[in-house]
Amino acid sequence: MTSPDEQTPYDLIEPPKAPRLPGTVVFRPTEYDAIDAAAAEVFMHALNCVRAFGDFHMAVSAAPGNEPFFRRLMLDPALREFPWAKTHLWQIDELAIDPDDPRRRGITVLDLLAEPSDIPRNQVHLVDLEAADPVAHYEKQLGEHLGWRNKGHDRIDYALLDLGGETHDDPHSYIEGSAALEVNGPLVALVENVRPARIAMTMRAINAARLVAAFATGAARKGAIDAIAARQHVFSRIEPLGGELRWYVDHAASKGIAT
Repeated sequence: MTSPDEQTPYDLIEPPKAPRLPGTVVFRPTEYDAIDAAAAEVFMHALNCVRAFGDFHMAVSAAPGNEPFFRRLMLDPALREFPWAKTHLWQIDELAIDPDDPRRRGITVLDLLAEPSDIPRNQVHLVDLEAADPVAHYEKQLGEHLGWRNKGHDRIDYALLDLGGETHDDPHSYIEGSAALEVNGPLVALVENVRPARIAMTMRAINAARLVAAFATGAARKGAIDAIAARQHVFSRIEPLGGELRWYVDHAASKGIAT
């Protein structure tokens, strides 16, 4: 047995600690574990919403950093009973670029979620970049598909944000800008202060969601985590009204050291 005076250097290493962020922090050793926790929770949330409302409205930012999560939803055998047939899939943000540009987030939604899941195509709601007014057209879709629910339940059930990091050059720009940040403003806005500009759900729409989730995994995201904790990041304004905010954090992001 090792005495206190004979401790090895490994005994002195302080274990990683979960950051203090608004909402709930789901702290896991690796990104894989964090994705596993998020997938299990959205699965149960989807089932509960279908039982309560008859369908499930899921909005995602199809940024590169969220792609591993999308793949898990499609490949994990434990998620085979996900209620895709009763799910409505929405985009949180779309780049305002040429409709044929391969960088479009809608292409990712189709390739990684809609097509592999066999979700009915009329339940996949993409920003129509060829509409006369894409912002108004997308907001109208939200109103038409959520409006039939009882008052107070006419909102997105799940919103998966993108915190940014090494795979995203402008981490939180899709909810920046005056219109996007207005608490009582529109549900969708054109964010022009970034390049490329984007059409995005606003802070009002995000804060109305029942469950707001974001991955904070990998050493590259530690700076954003620290800024959120200090309330110096736009994501500090996320305060779901009657809903939950959940961060999925791994040890690498907490320490800022790649594992």
